[in-house]
Amino acid sequence: MSSLKTWIIKRIVSQIDDEDQLKQESKNDPEIEIRLQEEKQELLNAVLELSISLREVLILFYYHGYSEKEIVNILKIPAGTVRSRLYRSKENLKHQLELERN
Repeated sequence: MSSLKTWIIKRIVSQIDDEDQLKQESKNDPEIEIRLQEEKQELLNAVLELSISLREVLILFYYHGYSEKEIVNILKIPAGTVRSRLYRSKENLKHQLELERN
């Protein structure tokens, strides 16, 4: 699980770096701005394709910054369920994004 988390973090950092570079370049190039928007949409679409139970845990954890313990209290589900849903959502997301890239 650690290697998957590392992969996701590296991907996010890489995307942020790419976005920063693209934003600088896109000031004079609308094609780059369009590409940046398409990549954001691709990521959003992949997240939206997850089942609701996986998506809600992923969004609470990564987008809203809640801890696993806080998610347990919000969703009223066991801690093991939160951890397994986080793991499965990341696996599914990774698989979807790899399929779209190839």
